[in-house]
Amino acid sequence: KAIKRLSEWSGVPADQLSSYNIKSSGAGSNWWLGPALMSRDMRVGPYHRYCPKCVAADLQNGRGREQTRPYVRAAWMTRAVEACVEHGCVIVEAVPDKKAHGDFARYVADNLERLREEAGTVPLAASVEIARYVENRIYGKSSNEFLDQFEAYVAIDLCRNIGNFAIQHGLVESTATAVGELSLVDYGFEIACQGPE
Repeated sequence: KAIKRLSEWSGVPADQLSSYNIKSSGAGSNWWLGPALMSRDMRVGPYHRYCPKCVAADLQNGRGREQTRPYVRAAWMTRAVEACVEHGCVIVEAVPDKKAHGDFARYVADNLERLREEAGTVPLAASVEIARYVENRIYGKSSNEFLDQFEAYVAIDLCRNIGNFAIQHGLVESTATAVGELSLVDYGFEIACQGPE
């Protein structure tokens, strides 16, 4: 009901707003981000997470007061996403001071120059494929028939475990130098996304 009303007020489609809906799955450590079930270690906690390049683009292209132009993307609300799909860089995680806790606009206002500088210095991610997959899950889109049969956090943990197993047991080609740049979950995703075989 609240999402429908917010959609009417804002003009943003209700299905898009639903991807920002966070709720506990009950008396456990899991939680929902839109239709994607996440595990406890994927919670953001007191941190602000963001792509500096997205923030810089919002500052430049947005309307209204400068500090209110950047907005939080649904994918920034979970540690399961470690890269920005749009810009190919890593997601930055920062501890806000007490007055900006939970208030991204205030955090932006207090850190405008640093945020602009970060946009030029933020490192590129080794891969954005797992981030793209998790974003699809958050938005309720199917993108991999094999992994989509599992809850989102199970699919991500499966990728991490497959990546760890493959590296530990030397199942990587010695010429594959890029493996060292990929995280375990990135490398495992490259294998798991090919299906059960």
